[in-house]
Amino acid sequence: MLSTTTYKLTPEQKKALAFIKKHGELIRYQGGLFSYEGVAMLKRTGYWFSLSHPVEYVDTQTMESLERRGCIEVSETKAGWGRPYAVKYKLKK
Repeated sequence: MLSTTTYKLTPEQKKALAFIKKHGELIRYQGGLFSYEGVAMLKRTGYWFSLSHPVEYVDTQTMESLERRGCIEVSETKAGWGRPYAVKYKLKK
């Protein structure tokens, strides 16, 4: 695990970390977006699709970078195509 003192966090990572601290454990929503349980959902529809996603969220890439830096940890996984993937993250103790 990498220490947060070893690598400086980007402004986006700092914003994401504050979001996690405010809401606690974040869960994965469709599309690889992480947010808190009960978040308001934004629905978008088009000619051949209908999508909904959280109004406030942190993307998977940012979550994984915070995990690599030792700021957060995976609290639950699911079996995926070839390897398990994170469905819940929480602050590292």
